[in-house]
Amino acid sequence: VTKAVRRTVEVHVTRRGELDTDAAELTARSGGYLVKLSVGIGDRIKKGAILAQVEPAKADSELSGAWAEVRGARAALARAEAKLADAKVQLERGESMLAKQLLSKQEAQTLRSNVAVMRAEVDAARANVSKNQAQASLSHEQRRDTAVVAPFDGAVAERYVDEGTIVAPGAPLLRVVRGGPLRVKFRLPERDLALVKIGMEFSVTTQATGVVAFEGTITRIGAEVSRSDRTVPIEGLLSVEHAALKPGMYSDVRLKLDTLHGAVVVPSGAIVDKMRADHSRERGVFVVREGVAIYRHVTVRGAAGDDTAVEGVTEGALVVSLGQSSLTEGASVRVTQPQDKAAKKAAAK
Repeated sequence: VTKAVRRTVEVHVTRRGELDTDAAELTARSGGYLVKLSVGIGDRIKKGAILAQVEPAKADSELSGAWAEVRGARAALARAEAKLADAKVQLERGESMLAKQLLSKQEAQTLRSNVAVMRAEVDAARANVSKNQAQASLSHEQRRDTAVVAPFDGAVAERYVDEGTIVAPGAPLLRVVRGGPLRVKFRLPERDLALVKIGMEFSVTTQATGVVAFEGTITRIGAEVSRSDRTVPIEGLLSVEHAALKPGMYSDVRLKLDTLHGAVVVPSGAIVDKMRADHSRERGVFVVREGVAIYRHVTVRGAAGDDTAVEGVTEGALVVSLGQSSLTEGASVRVTQPQDKAAKKAAAK
């Protein structure tokens, strides 16, 4: 037996998690001969850096031709605008002469029609400029698509092809992961949800790093409890980036949920589970009183190592911590006290 004691208990939980970060599969948006692939696995990358290049000669030629068409359309627009300006001058002069009866109405109408025709030509020339500029922009996009650029600062996780390969549009070339502090994903039981809040601190250990712990804080709490295992997804962010930690690593996440002041504590091994008639689970302990085992239903408030804080047992109660699995309510028991150190030394002599 062990006496139930009253003390402050810090309730921690340890859950299995996984390290994670943003990742991107970089593909060839333009097909052709891969003339450059400048990075390999593990290489660090900077946002905007060109990592791979598909042969750009055809795209360069199409882009040059498109801009030549733009220049030609702009020149035609300039000529049309000059003709319109001249027609407007002729019309103003003709209107003045018509007022003085020096020009016939038919001749004045011809001048007006000429201005209208020139305006239509200007509008057509402007539309042609816009069309050619759109084509040039498309050619520029196609030229830009021959280069594969880094979407963020980070590192290369996978390299799928080598230089000299003929690649099709959409073919995967590289997988890259974002640099910086890693995210930690894990799940908590539904019963602990009320104790978890954004900003709570936790520590992480991994098999690769041994007992070294890395600190972080909770950043996200899931909006739904899983119907399959009654857990909630949690995300946290490590405080700083660590070279020893990699995305995809399994981790053990240790989280302090609560501090119970003045809690009644019993050994965790003393708690027994019982099934009620409705098949629900009940938890309790056996307390020894005057040589009789008495079952007490308890509510578990939290655990800290080998100790569990409970409600339903008074301080000082003798709780059965070994042999309780074979007890029943009201059974007669004999408590065997462990020898103290002095008695063990005397027995040894």
